[in-house]
Amino acid sequence: MNKNLIKTFLSAIGPQLVLAISLAILFFIFLNYPLFNTFLGVSFHLFVFIYFQAWLYLFFGFLYYQLMLKRWEKSKYLFAFLSWLAFSSYLIIFLASFVGRHNWGHPLPFSMLIIILKDIPIWLNTFPSNITPLFYAFILLLAFSLLFSLKYADKKLKAITSFQGWGKWTSVSLTLLAVIFILVSKIYQKIPPYPNKARRVAFYAFTTHDPISSFIFLSIWDEIIIQDNVLQLNKSKPWNEQRMPGLTPKQNVCLIVVDALRADHLGMYGYERPVSPFLDQLVLDDKWQKVQWASSSCSSSYCGILSILKGLWWKDQGLTDFGLPDLLSLYDYQNNFILSGIHRGWYGLGNRYAHEINLFYEGVDSKERVSSDDQLILDGLEKIEDWSTPQFLMIHLMSSHYAGKKEDEFKKYLPAKYSLAAPYEEKRIAYANNYDNGILQADHYLEKVFAKLEATGFLENSIVIITSDHGENLGKNEFFGHAAGLEPFLLHVPFLIYNSNGRRIKNDYYATHIDIAPTIADLLELPIPEQWQGVSLLKDFQNRQSIHQQTDEFAIISADSSRIIEYIKNTATGEESYFDFQQEDVNLKDLLTDSTKNALQHQLDSILRN
Repeated sequence: MNKNLIKTFLSAIGPQLVLAISLAILFFIFLNYPLFNTFLGVSFHLFVFIYFQAWLYLFFGFLYYQLMLKRWEKSKYLFAFLSWLAFSSYLIIFLASFVGRHNWGHPLPFSMLIIILKDIPIWLNTFPSNITPLFYAFILLLAFSLLFSLKYADKKLKAITSFQGWGKWTSVSLTLLAVIFILVSKIYQKIPPYPNKARRVAFYAFTTHDPISSFIFLSIWDEIIIQDNVLQLNKSKPWNEQRMPGLTPKQNVCLIVVDALRADHLGMYGYERPVSPFLDQLVLDDKWQKVQWASSSCSSSYCGILSILKGLWWKDQGLTDFGLPDLLSLYDYQNNFILSGIHRGWYGLGNRYAHEINLFYEGVDSKERVSSDDQLILDGLEKIEDWSTPQFLMIHLMSSHYAGKKEDEFKKYLPAKYSLAAPYEEKRIAYANNYDNGILQADHYLEKVFAKLEATGFLENSIVIITSDHGENLGKNEFFGHAAGLEPFLLHVPFLIYNSNGRRIKNDYYATHIDIAPTIADLLELPIPEQWQGVSLLKDFQNRQSIHQQTDEFAIISADSSRIIEYIKNTATGEESYFDFQQEDVNLKDLLTDSTKNALQHQLDSILRN
């Protein structure tokens, strides 16, 4: 291949290539990837960038050759702009991946990225941290990149014309580069950034790949996911053959999930701020009960919501598990999902809620509101046309989530926003204030939801459960948010249950996400599906161990009538910790006997092996 062609090509893409690879290096360093993974990842992106830029130049070179566009001098600026557009997409994908991995442990889905970009003014205003300067800095970076691209327009034009003949060596070289590119990418995907054999298969591709790799080669994992799915389905009869003849439950079922709601920030659980007046009033009714200690399966929405609906621990879920909505649809229930936030676009989460859905209304379905506006719930309730048939209704609120749209009237606790350069204590106070304001707003919308349900007659014959998908870290260890860690404040969630016929649960001491589906089935006097792993709260409490997972971290909570102990192990680093679940800040590492520690370690290791 002509050396002048290579030299011309590299000089044309040089500035963008340096910036792109620098970005890749910083990406892996900030995410603390091991050195070998960082080297492999940067090598992969070097091939990605050169390969696609080369094909871009070759394509335009062919057009120049065929259409004689080289006579149009200004066309170099058109190509400079298109080259910049491709580079900008590369930057945006990386930024989205970093934001997703930092906040949730997974790259941001492209479907969600588009929604966020559409609602960017609301998102910038909603976040407790003032990220507006970062946003404008990114815009300036793109602008400077465009200026660089225009500055090198002449070199780009020269590089294009050098490619114009589809020369033999050009084609051969690009083909060889493509082969190397595919080999490197496959190796890159097969080596996870952190070794962990117990990672969830259904989420595996999103945890081990950067966005470009998973976007291009995601199909590599299809066979593995299908195998995992088949294994799960073989544990029981097909979902549509599980109806028991002669049973006709009639009570409505309402499941309300308030995103990122910690139990210890509600008055009924001892919080001093009056942020939940409506919820606190509810539990004074004899038909309502509160479970004192309830735990999420994890610290993120994906596994939290699915554990609630499926009655299975996250580590044991497949892609099409038989869940509570599926059970109810067998008995002619209407399945309605009215959800603030992004669900179907969140790694396909909403697509896994049920096999048959009558109404699915989420944030992106509204033309008038942003996706995280809880006013959507009231809009969605108006879309239910027939309230006379048995209903399963799932409602998801976003107000207490840091990304939930916040309304000015609920900004009671101030300051509720901080700059990125602020001292830690200032950040902690502002984040907690913003969080409590969100709970106050969620409580307001719950009151409106119940007013609507009461007006329709829904509550006269119903079972209602209010809970959360996970808790929230309000600055412990200088971390804000969730989807990282399994400490008690990330797992302890509220659990309120209402039964219109007055039948009460017996176990109001300790429960988990996976107990919700069996409890509802038991209250409806339906047989509990054999594959569900939870237990009905209509039974007396018995000593138990529950298993929890967040990416590389696993935890086992051992509950007896005297205390609840949580043991956490990071399978990537080997780090271990012990907590008193009932006194969330108490680390028991130096207080437990060696025999107790060994027993917890053995129980967790045994679960992971199976």
